[in-house]
Amino acid sequence: MLLLLRFSTGEGWMSVMYALLEKREDCCEDIWCCKRDASLDMCDSNPKYEEASPWCIGEDDYPNCIEVNGCSAGASVFVYFYSFTMIVSFVILNMLVAAVLQAFEASDEGELLDPADLEHFVSVWSEFDPEATWFINASDMQSFLSRLRPP
Repeated sequence: MLLLLRFSTGEGWMSVMYALLEKREDCCEDIWCCKRDASLDMCDSNPKYEEASPWCIGEDDYPNCIEVNGCSAGASVFVYFYSFTMIVSFVILNMLVAAVLQAFEASDEGELLDPADLEHFVSVWSEFDPEATWFINASDMQSFLSRLRPP
């Protein structure tokens, strides 16, 4: 579960994907073959878990464990990892947008710009830009700002 959480952040999922694509020398090619019996040199198609020799899950289990299959996962790895990344990214993006929208709705600031302040700004601007070019000189900026009311 922690590995999937790490993949959802976009960190390191491609290295695990390519590691699952590597073929091992001792893998059993038959997909139904899960446990090789060395004495009979044949595959057990119905493996059973035994307490005496558990399946190898982690590094601490070796050497008293039985490796399960061990072959590469094939093209299904690409399908799984790319679809997981796309779906999780989509969900996280939607959650982020929802959080922003919810915070925006919950804000109590109300109107940031009062209509009277906007009218005052337009009238002062029109004094510095009488031809409505939407530009004023940089040298006029200090006097323009000094004529505006404080926020």
